[in-house]
Amino acid sequence: MVQHERQSILQNMRWLAGANLVVKPLWFLFLLMSTRMLGPEEFGKFMYALSYVAVLGYLFEGGVDMFTMRELAHDPTRFNVLFGQTTLLKVISNGLLIVATGVSLLLLGLPPERCLLIMLATVHMLFQSATIHFRFIFRALEVMKYEARSVMLEKVAVVTLCGGAILISSRAEAFMTAFVAAYVITSISTLRTVWKQVGFPHWSFDPSALWNNVLRPAMPFALMGIFLIVYYRSATLFLQWITGSDTLVGFYNAGYRLVEAFALLPTIVVMPLYATFARSQQDKSTVIHILPQAARVLLAVSVVVSLPMLLFDQEFTLLLFGAEFLQASSTIGLVVLTMVPVGMTWLFGNLAGAVKRQGKLNWFIVAITCGNLLCNWVLIRQHGVMGAAVTTLFTELAMSFSAAWVVRDYVDLREFGKVLAGVFIPAAVVLVIGKMHLLPGAFVVQLSLTLIFLAASFFAFGVVRIGDVRRLISIQSRRPANEQDGDP
Repeated sequence: MVQHERQSILQNMRWLAGANLVVKPLWFLFLLMSTRMLGPEEFGKFMYALSYVAVLGYLFEGGVDMFTMRELAHDPTRFNVLFGQTTLLKVISNGLLIVATGVSLLLLGLPPERCLLIMLATVHMLFQSATIHFRFIFRALEVMKYEARSVMLEKVAVVTLCGGAILISSRAEAFMTAFVAAYVITSISTLRTVWKQVGFPHWSFDPSALWNNVLRPAMPFALMGIFLIVYYRSATLFLQWITGSDTLVGFYNAGYRLVEAFALLPTIVVMPLYATFARSQQDKSTVIHILPQAARVLLAVSVVVSLPMLLFDQEFTLLLFGAEFLQASSTIGLVVLTMVPVGMTWLFGNLAGAVKRQGKLNWFIVAITCGNLLCNWVLIRQHGVMGAAVTTLFTELAMSFSAAWVVRDYVDLREFGKVLAGVFIPAAVVLVIGKMHLLPGAFVVQLSLTLIFLAASFFAFGVVRIGDVRRLISIQSRRPANEQDGDP
């Protein structure tokens, strides 16, 4: 294993934040412009293909990525053997995905153009899966500067290749082909970084060892992944199956694309904390102190971003996506509100996995997923795309509360109560005033007043303090006394 220096939470967060600050504005503009230029129908086709393959992909993923990160965070000396075993399992699962996709397309008898899109999405899934696996190694070993570089390469490659493709053709097939090429480049480059900076894995094929050392202990993560991806993608699949409308799929995913863009913030905040979570048996007090600080950042930002989009849904939809999406403005506004519970689910869900309570959380995930499928089936049939939006919001709320319940002994109720009250009381006031049309002036004036009120209220309630973010990012990983700063 190549020698490397473990980075502190401060350094890891700076690298992830820095990488996203560099590419995030360009990436956000790309998401908006590509959705607008594809239009609701072609964008709907693109997202349906990705959702179809994502569900199949997680059936064979086996929970390998999360398991690898947790185990290496606990014991980095297992890298040589564990990385070889998990990478081999990735190759096997990707082969099974190709077979499963091909067989399912034959059985369903989908049109040729739909099959082409789905097969292209399958190739994308193969290389995206490899890239994610390599990045989990960086997270586990706390050297996220390499993940940051991989993220920057990914975004630049997607923007460059897909941007060029959409200028030539606004068809989903051309866009998906460029999407695949971008992830091929990213995965190869990320693998090269792993070999160069961390080390080459030890390869061995021992079915018994693969099962006992990886697959069986990773089963809780595998079940979590399957059920999570089902409820993440079920709205897209149900919309297509029930309504047969690619346009409605595009309407729903326009809002969800904003939520996925926002998910970069929880990644920046939570991922550098994962190794600290995993070591919480030795230092539980640090985790109890970190959680309210992280929650302040996630809740404050998510409310400031999502609440104005809910209040001024028509103005934001026209501005971001264009007139073709205007009739879906209320749906987009509601879906965007999902940003609030998404951040909390990331925070508490990752803590549950790190402290080996994924099995307990899975019982909640199974129940919530079943409820999600039932609600999507009923509400989409009755209310179309708005039914999908309502289901998504309440599903994510249920997930965040469930994850918090599983790790409740890590939660300082008094501190969290202050944070929640300080965020949601001002948000409720703004929502009531906005819906009663009591804000004066034009859209720009109303938006400015809303943001000023939220910011002032957050400072007044102590949700946002000048030193909060500084304290969060300056927390160093506490190590056992016998642990050195060099090679873990």
